[in-house]
Amino acid sequence: MVESHRSSFGFRLAVFNQAFKEQVNAQFGFFQPVKTVDPKVEEAISQLASLKRYIKQSEDSVKKMINGMRITMAAQQQFSIISKEAKIKRDDTDLKKKLSIIGDSLGSNSKDIECLYLPALENFHDWLKTFLDKAIGDAEESVNKYNNVRTELDTINQIIAQTKERIGDEVAGSQEQRRLSLLLKEHEQTYKSKKARYDLLSEQVIQKVELLETKRKADMPNYLQSMYDSMRVFYSQSLNHFPESSAREISIPTPSTVSQ
Repeated sequence: MVESHRSSFGFRLAVFNQAFKEQVNAQFGFFQPVKTVDPKVEEAISQLASLKRYIKQSEDSVKKMINGMRITMAAQQQFSIISKEAKIKRDDTDLKKKLSIIGDSLGSNSKDIECLYLPALENFHDWLKTFLDKAIGDAEESVNKYNNVRTELDTINQIIAQTKERIGDEVAGSQEQRRLSLLLKEHEQTYKSKKARYDLLSEQVIQKVELLETKRKADMPNYLQSMYDSMRVFYSQSLNHFPESSAREISIPTPSTVSQ
């Protein structure tokens, strides 16, 4: 029991040492630890990182569009109020009429933003955020598990090699050699368990990244099309809200035409 406890503690310490060497090597190149590399998994991990950047950038862009349209909507609502409440001199009925039309048009335009344009943007943003937080987050969790078990697999491989060397250095049939041989069997059993887990997670990472890309290709175009359709209808409606200008030049309110 004591030997098993020591062996377990030693394995955890060796795993920590392996992970530390890999991290330092990745940052500074000081160590060259033995590291199992599956090209297919590494490619999937790289694709996942690229997809995450793309979705995050898209989410940020759509969020800016939403905020911008809300600011525009608020500004139009305020200008609509100003236009309707402007105190124009009695003899300038034409200007009063134009300001009233502008006020009504801006009010209608703001409602279109709220009811037509914003929902499409918000639906797209919700999909992007859910895809990023849940779908990509789930795949990243599998990658973390894969990296952990890969480190454990590399560690037990090194321990097995070191134990075999120690057995070769001992006197044949000695008590220490027999002890090391039993310990080697434990290590080899641990290796089998870790290898099975490693193979499972390798396949899981590849499959999840493939599913993410499939879902992106299937869903994202629909949201983009919906957003495009809403924008097209919105801008078409915006033109309809404003009547065609008259032939003569429109007068602009100035301090001389607006009563104090």
